[in-house]
Amino acid sequence: TPDPDAQLDAFFRQEAQRAVSFAKPPEGSAPFDVVLLHVCSLSWDDLQATGQDRHPLLGSFDIVLRRFNSASTYSGPSVIRFLRAPCGQTPQGALYGPAQESCLLVSGLERAGFETNLVLNHDGHFDDFLSYVRKQGVKVPAMPLQGIPAPQRSFDESQIHDDRAVLARWLENRDKSSAPRVAALYNTVSLHDGNRLVADPKTNSRDTYKARQAKLLDDLEGFMKRLEGGKRPTVVVLIPEHGAAVRG
Repeated sequence: TPDPDAQLDAFFRQEAQRAVSFAKPPEGSAPFDVVLLHVCSLSWDDLQATGQDRHPLLGSFDIVLRRFNSASTYSGPSVIRFLRAPCGQTPQGALYGPAQESCLLVSGLERAGFETNLVLNHDGHFDDFLSYVRKQGVKVPAMPLQGIPAPQRSFDESQIHDDRAVLARWLENRDKSSAPRVAALYNTVSLHDGNRLVADPKTNSRDTYKARQAKLLDDLEGFMKRLEGGKRPTVVVLIPEHGAAVRG
């Protein structure tokens, strides 16, 4: 039997050789946007447990990876791995040191001519999430959330804003922008463990997970339809941070 430590070392050596880069679009090419949807607490097993693994949202994508693992344990390391996607995986401990500029996803997109937008449906304070995002080269301020409904509260009582309304505001802002190319990073914690519904605060988060998941999927599907109905070509990537383990 191969030694597990040797296999792991070989894996990281191989990953260290992997890298992609983003070239500037050719002169005169049609502009397009990139929208990155980063979802907390969602896995294939969670979708199967709720019967939502065939939700129409998933059918709207050109490519769906069903044998997929985010390789992340929690939101902080997940967003670091996500925002270092141009390079291969590193050991967990290496995530908290500096990365090469060529490994930073947002910096690469900016060099390719995209203007960055940062959109959250939360304040980014829990687990110093926003700090992790900043350290991966995302310098722009997050889109303001004032006036957007917040139907959930996190376990720390912070507001969690409605996904459909947050994305609708971003789209309105995008329509007013003259930037030819935008790369938007959206992070949602609507499925996070410990969330409480404002309308039903006594029901624990495990018992509301299915309903919250269904609403999020419907909201994202509605957002996709709005993009499809618009005139701006858009590449949309949906990726989970980590699962919710609703079946344990």
